Amino acid sequence: MEQGQKVEPLPALSPARRKFLPTSSLTRTGAILLGAVILHFLLFLLFVLSQQFFWLNGKPYIVLGDDAMVSMRYAWHWAHGAGPYWNGHPTPEGYTNFLWVVIMTLFHMMAGVAGISVNFVSGTVLFFNLILAVASILLLFQMTLELTDNPTTALVCAYALALNAQFLLWGKAGFETTLIVFLIVGANLFTLRGRLWSASLLLSCAVLTRDDAILLVICFTLAQVAGNKRKVWINMFSVAFVPLILFVSHVIFRIHYYGTALPNTYYLKATSLPLAFRLNQGILYEYGMVPAFALSAWILLRMLKTSSVALSDSRRRTVYSALLLLLPIYFLYVLWVGGDAFSGSRLFVFSWIVPCVALAIYLTQRAPSRRGIALAGGVFLVLSLSPLNRETASSYKYEVRCLRYALQSGLGARYAAPTAADVQANWQMPPNARNIWQCLNIRNDAKTRSLLQPSMAVYYAGVAPYFCEDFDAVDLLGKSDATIAREKPHLPGRVGHNKYDYEYSLKTFKPTYILSDVPNPESVDDIQYVRKKPGLFNFQHLVEDEEFKKYYHNGALAGTYPVIFIRDDAH
Repeated sequence: MEQGQKVEPLPALSPARRKFLPTSSLTRTGAILLGAVILHFLLFLLFVLSQQFFWLNGKPYIVLGDDAMVSMRYAWHWAHGAGPYWNGHPTPEGYTNFLWVVIMTLFHMMAGVAGISVNFVSGTVLFFNLILAVASILLLFQMTLELTDNPTTALVCAYALALNAQFLLWGKAGFETTLIVFLIVGANLFTLRGRLWSASLLLSCAVLTRDDAILLVICFTLAQVAGNKRKVWINMFSVAFVPLILFVSHVIFRIHYYGTALPNTYYLKATSLPLAFRLNQGILYEYGMVPAFALSAWILLRMLKTSSVALSDSRRRTVYSALLLLLPIYFLYVLWVGGDAFSGSRLFVFSWIVPCVALAIYLTQRAPSRRGIALAGGVFLVLSLSPLNRETASSYKYEVRCLRYALQSGLGARYAAPTAADVQANWQMPPNARNIWQCLNIRNDAKTRSLLQPSMAVYYAGVAPYFCEDFDAVDLLGKSDATIAREKPHLPGRVGHNKYDYEYSLKTFKPTYILSDVPNPESVDDIQYVRKKPGLFNFQHLVEDEEFKKYYHNGALAGTYPVIFIRDDAH
């Protein structure tokens, strides 16, 4: 077949039929689509049961990822009348997902009315995320169907999203990424149907969910230039007006509550850092996405060149343009902020659906050769596992290890306090169980010693502070501490995890406990181990701090792993 020659597409559905999703019991297309939904549902449930749900000391727990649990702590305080704060009194804005915190707050309120234990409130968030994920897959099918008039293209696109490991793993960890995907797909679908005000409302929700969604609004606004030339200014106004109003309103809210115009995490990640270092970290974070983005941009450009001037196609050109603009704008944004402290492509969530759409078009409408199909398969792998680097591979290996352990021992792993033999064997709990175990230990110790206002200093700022909600928490890495967020970083180190000031944190707040995730510093071998692992938050700087050496020890909880340090003069 000659290069560039098109293949006749499959019979298109009529506009009347395109308004409705196909019913699985009546159409073959619907049955195949239902398979994508079921597959994602089963994978979601399996990974939740293998890592997010477990038993500890005979009690069941459901937890989210640690950053999501930070948002849950803010939501808990808000739901109990203290306001959206890290502790029960004014603190900086240590989250970046305002609307998600609002939703979590509502779940806490409903859980209080229904009598749901704090151990299971996270389960309601995960259930909501699963509903959003299923809706996103169905809406993406409908969007692609109306964009291409090709049921096969729409099915391939739906499966590409359903099997996207990033979409699955961030969603099952309770992050706001699933909500963002749902809002983006819905905004594109409303744009195709000419309902720009409806699309604008969904974009407004995205802006309230994450501040960097303002770039999404810019993409949709600029894309109107490729649409109806007669109404371009009206369309641009329709898309941008409400999101901008709500963005400004959120900034005013933030200034009122937290005293700053930007989230505390912005100052933590994007200030006092050398630009060259930040760009270098951004490149290391992004390089795995380049093949998927490059092929996606090429496919979308070809679709724009071949579109006609009909009214329906003007809307399609708008959507193609919006999808295309998402790639370079967010690529440059992620480069500017220095990537993410976590492996994966969470910061690229706004463009996750773009390779899905492009790949589906490439495979079903351009009749690629065998080499082209192999190339598409490689791109799909990058899309699903992106960005491909050593840290991401390690995180996937950990997910698979948890899943394998769960399948071998039964879903809902069971953990208990480690014995002396466990400690000697360097036994480790998974982070979620370990953090709750630490919380239970310090709660019991504080009760035994009749401490009036116990507090904790943490590296993992989510799980332990959430389950020890009555403890004030000190964030040693500055996510919820405005002073540390504006200090100079310790280089090298991950952006967002390389600012700390132990002298300030320990002297100012005098935390009763320090929850560590490293071995006992009194052991020479353990100190050498830590110094070889700069990813362990440069823990050696803590044990060398004068305030730490003067006041902290692990006597009452000696022999435990991980170590819990206790302040001598706590009362």
